[in-house]
Amino acid sequence: EILAKFKKLTVCLIGDPIIDKYIFSSVEGIASKSPTLASVFQNEENYAGGALAVACMLSSLGSNVNLIYYSDTNKITKDVEKKLNKNINLLPVNNKDNAFVPVIERIVNIPRYEKLHQMYYFKNFLHNKLSINKFKKQVNKFYKKSDLMLVIDFGFNFLDANLIKFINNFNFSVNVHSNSINKNFNNASKYKKSIYSTLNMSEYLSDRRLQIENNTNYFFEYIKKNEKKDNFSVTLGKKGSILKRNGKVIYCPSFFSYTKDTTGSGDAYFAITALLNNLNLEPDLIAFLGNVYAGL
Repeated sequence: EILAKFKKLTVCLIGDPIIDKYIFSSVEGIASKSPTLASVFQNEENYAGGALAVACMLSSLGSNVNLIYYSDTNKITKDVEKKLNKNINLLPVNNKDNAFVPVIERIVNIPRYEKLHQMYYFKNFLHNKLSINKFKKQVNKFYKKSDLMLVIDFGFNFLDANLIKFINNFNFSVNVHSNSINKNFNNASKYKKSIYSTLNMSEYLSDRRLQIENNTNYFFEYIKKNEKKDNFSVTLGKKGSILKRNGKVIYCPSFFSYTKDTTGSGDAYFAITALLNNLNLEPDLIAFLGNVYAGL
């Protein structure tokens, strides 16, 4: 009954698109003249990543999605966009000259599916007057037409300080990604007015400028005693997640002992728990369904 309610929801989603490229190869050994892995190419696959992936998740859960993002003229981007579900309304706000959709390339060893290397192809997004005005116009329009607004920020400058200040005028849920190339500046505390947020443990510690031992029980007790902010989740990978809602702190374990690829698990947790939070459910149920969906 709860999941069926998702079909009645329309979501305004804002965020950076990403193309996730997987290059599958088989490692044959070490090169003869240098300590380099020698692999034989098998095939490559391109997937919707970033805000595109979150749009797919929300759509698969049954919701209609208005996606405010940016696009480019790259054939791979267009092919990925064409495969998206029909209940995703694509609303690019850029002109073709000021955008390059980031590609994250992963070289994977099969049959064990071990990731050997990850490469970023990206340029920081550069707004102009046209894209800023179009962004604000689309947000104002589709916020009114949607039941809730979700923001997912991967740190490619699409959501710059000016637009974050604008977004803080609305009710929204947010997920801010910190990674090896943006960890010094892309922190969740940029968003002052979110009604719900998710982040992983390392992102939480970085955002709060904390150094805490990696012990789930200790971390759980720390949040109960010290965290003043309410209505947020911290994901703990294979150890589960912690949710604080309406002053109540819940720990929920993971239900999966094996995963082939954890890419997008945090996004999945964010997508479903933001919907569940909007339905005003019990914290225990939000955390439980969030962990199950993220694991799947």
